[in-house]
Amino acid sequence: LRLFAQTDRLSFPVSGRAMLVDPGLQQRELSTVISTTWNRATRTGMAWSANLTYSLATTGPALAGIPVTGTMERLRDGPPYELAASGPSTRHRTSLQWRGEPRPITALGLHQQPVIGVSGSWTLSTRGAPGATVIGELVDGEPARVWEYTSDGESSRWRGNELTLWAADEVHVHPRVDVDLGLRAAMSSASRGGVGGHITWSALSPSILGTYRAISNGRLTFLAGYARYASRLPLNSLAYGDPHSLAGTVRRWNDTNHERQLQVGEGGIVLAAVGPCCAFGQPNSIADDLSAPKMKEIRAALQTRITDTMVLRLGGTDRRQYRLIQPVNSVAVYPNYALAHVEDKALDQLVDADDQLLPIFDRLPVSFGKDTYVLQNVDGNSARDHGLDLVFERIYDGRWGMLIGATAHKSEGNGGNRGYRP
Repeated sequence: LRLFAQTDRLSFPVSGRAMLVDPGLQQRELSTVISTTWNRATRTGMAWSANLTYSLATTGPALAGIPVTGTMERLRDGPPYELAASGPSTRHRTSLQWRGEPRPITALGLHQQPVIGVSGSWTLSTRGAPGATVIGELVDGEPARVWEYTSDGESSRWRGNELTLWAADEVHVHPRVDVDLGLRAAMSSASRGGVGGHITWSALSPSILGTYRAISNGRLTFLAGYARYASRLPLNSLAYGDPHSLAGTVRRWNDTNHERQLQVGEGGIVLAAVGPCCAFGQPNSIADDLSAPKMKEIRAALQTRITDTMVLRLGGTDRRQYRLIQPVNSVAVYPNYALAHVEDKALDQLVDADDQLLPIFDRLPVSFGKDTYVLQNVDGNSARDHGLDLVFERIYDGRWGMLIGATAHKSEGNGGNRGYRP
């Protein structure tokens, strides 16, 4: 039986709405973890381990609940919503895990080592109201828009539960061939209470990894595998339609005095509604068929043992995610936007190949202020990450070693916060 406890208290410069007033202000976080583990081996050959963990984390940003007005640079500071949404929060999480490893078995003439497990978790998150925020947005130094966020001042309370069953089996097919099989079943739910405030999804995630020792002494080994994964259910999805979440508007910034500092009265015509709560009093919503985004992974590796103390590995991985989740605006591109093109004046290599026109979608006034949002899976919203890893490992007399590695990878996906996404 083992018992572990840890408490951390951190203070660091603010990264939220308070930085609009004074970047030197401090944000404080406190976290506590208590964990106990029980290991046991039975007479029947079953070895098992059980773990119970409780964690508590609190965040106290500066100027919480106080109205803030300031100016930001989009290219440096990121999306305005991330600044405006930084409020006090408390998160409780309790998890219970059990893992069992029976004695090796022989089935169908194959030597196997099965492992089984089950886990459950319960989470409660409370997010306080950050306070009203008015942000003047500069884009590359030019006044662009005014973002105004507010809430009803009440705290949001979100709950989440997850139950997972899993099994793995290491199968020795041949003295030179091993196959690792895995299967994970997960059921998740999250709720906040009220209409439309409940999400449930389930997923089945299989995996297989094969190992082939081309040379019996282990000097040359090939590995190849395939796996499917499902995303975990994030509690912040419950912000959509939550009456205590942020709501706001985006206006044109009429910087008549050309000072590039937002002042009273410089907010112009309303362009769009923003914020996950609601749009001009009409609640946003979560799609009834919201489901976990899926990811497929293919990986392969080649390992050679140069000597008894030196190993060289080259591996490659390709991961692809499908049907990612995003808020979808009821104001469709057609016929509410006009397409135009501008010349790309970036890198010029003095060849025709880098000459291009960039498409610009200009929102038409007829659609101003007609926004509502639905959080849903989007078929065309996918992402891909693929790369190579080269690792050289040197072991010195079994007590210490050295690793030298190099990585090359490429990620592709839709950019976030490109326009009036809440």
